[in-house]
Amino acid sequence: MTTCHRHPERRAARKCFRCRRIVCVDCYYRRDAHIFCSRECHLRFRALETGRALRKRLAAPVAAPWFAAALALALVPVGVVIALAAEELDRGLLFPLRSVVAQQPRPMTAEIVEMEERETTMVVRGRTAAGAMVFLLRDGEPVGSVPAGADGEFRFEVDTPRRETVWAVAAVPADRIAEASYAPRERPRAIPRESVRSASSRFVESFTRGPADRSEVVLSFDGGSNTTGAIAILDLLRERAIRTTIFLTGEFIERNPDLVRRVVADGHEVGNHTWSHPHLTSFSKTRRHGTLPNVSRDFLHAELRRTADAFRDATGREMAPFWRAPFGEENSEIRGWAEELGYLHVGWTHGRRYNLDSLDWVSDQRSPIYFDPEQLADRLIRFGEANGTTLNGGIVLMHLGSDREENERLDKALPRLIAGLEERGMRFVKVSEMRRPAGGDPEAIGAAAARGAEASGL
Repeated sequence: MTTCHRHPERRAARKCFRCRRIVCVDCYYRRDAHIFCSRECHLRFRALETGRALRKRLAAPVAAPWFAAALALALVPVGVVIALAAEELDRGLLFPLRSVVAQQPRPMTAEIVEMEERETTMVVRGRTAAGAMVFLLRDGEPVGSVPAGADGEFRFEVDTPRRETVWAVAAVPADRIAEASYAPRERPRAIPRESVRSASSRFVESFTRGPADRSEVVLSFDGGSNTTGAIAILDLLRERAIRTTIFLTGEFIERNPDLVRRVVADGHEVGNHTWSHPHLTSFSKTRRHGTLPNVSRDFLHAELRRTADAFRDATGREMAPFWRAPFGEENSEIRGWAEELGYLHVGWTHGRRYNLDSLDWVSDQRSPIYFDPEQLADRLIRFGEANGTTLNGGIVLMHLGSDREENERLDKALPRLIAGLEERGMRFVKVSEMRRPAGGDPEAIGAAAARGAEASGL
């Protein structure tokens, strides 16, 4: 492997035009349509070129000998100066010049080498110049900084984003960072004010996995606004006689009543996905699931009730007593408010390395978390192997609609996914069936869940 003579940890292919040493992009010094390793090397080159030009001029025939002699005497001092300068450069005697060159900042490069998705975090690794300060940017906003090691390698570990994200890194030489100290002055302690709201201290369940001793899996779907590809997905589920749980927003139901009636007619279980698919916590900004100031018990109840009313008007039936928070943003307080209306929150299964979020909502093929249909299916099928666990009781998150190109949509991945899960002995069930007690009949449990929802007035 060819490496830079100044940065042996970096691959490089270009050579200095004069000395032929290998240089990386940070070491380029472009002059006279060539690449040099340094300003000194360029000056040496110019000195040699000037000397060649003088020799050529002196060797050319002239009209009179006396003119040639006069020209030679005039150019001797210039040649002596140039020769001495070139010699001193070669010996490294022009310390002031070298000092000026050293003071000129060179642009630095940093690159992302690997992105590893884990259960709840993502590890970003890369390399840059040794000792540089590296900044990680998410969608153009800085989210952290670390110093590069002696080998130029750096590492960030951040929470896995729940949406399509563009990551970038930037590096700054350590000696170019200006620091200033600050010591806050002492202030009198503020008298604590009574909190307007307090988070629930009672734990409320979020159902994310069924029993590990039963070879069952839930292929759950969310329907928010987009219906592109929904018919193809429903046709495939009907063809394979698969009935599952689908979470719909009220706006989806209001805009697509015929499609919702098709979902019910095919025997699927319909859960509540709120009316407008709002953010409920501050996770997208703070990476913590703190309840947003505008989200209250009355707000959530209105979102759930309005959706249940729209479903009843469209189908004449009651929704199943399950709900799923938009963007997966929920906490015990929010789950408790939903429980007051008889709803159990249903998420999706997580593992040590990654979870059963299919990531079918990622439409940008440049994204590091974009998977084509074949990769998407294989990633879900291998969930148990990758996490050192089992697929049993898994709940998969997918979506009815898609912004992807036609050949990249989820319906192209479903045949491979279903076949792969069946090869592993998996049986496809609804959420209500997965929650049945040991030895319970799944069909009877599903019917009982429907009667319970109707009796609760949801």
